[in-house]
Amino acid sequence: AFGTNNGLVIIDTPFNPIQQGIRKPSLTAVRNRGRLILWDSEDVLHIYPSDPEFELYLSSMDLANSDRTWYAYTLKNDDSSWVVTKSSTLNFSDLKPGRYDFKAICTYPDQHWSNDTMSMKIIVHPRLTQRPLFWIIIALIFLGLAGALITNTFIRKARTQKEL
Repeated sequence: AFGTNNGLVIIDTPFNPIQQGIRKPSLTAVRNRGRLILWDSEDVLHIYPSDPEFELYLSSMDLANSDRTWYAYTLKNDDSSWVVTKSSTLNFSDLKPGRYDFKAICTYPDQHWSNDTMSMKIIVHPRLTQRPLFWIIIALIFLGLAGALITNTFIRKARTQKEL
């Protein structure tokens, strides 16, 4: 049914996410670098060192009972446990560089956890100084400078001995 009540639009649909089997949460938005990005079907989130803090916004399909919805999530890089929260906004900061598997489930008014898991990949990129190539280049520069200093020392000694 569709109608208005003093200017307020009322939409009454027979859709019931529990009966329809839609029980997993969905990622609706991501906040990173001060911007709120509405999330589409991408399954990889890239986090760069310039702004390592980000927020994930989850939603369940049962919006009428969202105040009774609980979420559980895990951010796996190694052996992470599930975190249970009432909040649909998840804050993360200062994650170590690497690949993470984010997974989330939710409850509905019947208080049963969803069987379907929402999942996505998160890649936290390393800072320049956390990359092996950076340290290899620093070592090569150091070795080059040391080699130039040693060579210069030998050349000076050779000149000194020729003058004598």
